[in-house]
Amino acid sequence: MSPESWDNVKQKLTALKEATAASLADDDAQETAEIERHNKLIETLETLLSDTKAKLAKDEQDLREQEADLAQQQIRLETNTKELAIASEEKATKEQQCESWRTQYFKEKEQRYNH
Repeated sequence: MSPESWDNVKQKLTALKEATAASLADDDAQETAEIERHNKLIETLETLLSDTKAKLAKDEQDLREQEADLAQQQIRLETNTKELAIASEEKATKEQQCESWRTQYFKEKEQRYNH
């Protein structure tokens, strides 16, 4: 091979080496950028997961409190319903007693004026 051919091959190999190095550098830069993007996405997802877990815990606590309140309200409703039934029965009994007394009063009043 002639010296010119060797120089030509040498130049081509040098150009190929430089192109390969540039391509590797570009690939490394892209890989680094993708790793950074991936890490940011992971961080965002972890934050979202953490926030969601915190909100879920708060919602579960709120639900437990509301269920406890509901249970107390149901107990109050049951108690008040029973008390209302008892009071209504007692009222009806008193009204009957008053009517009986009223009837007896007017009957006795009539008898007193008729004698």
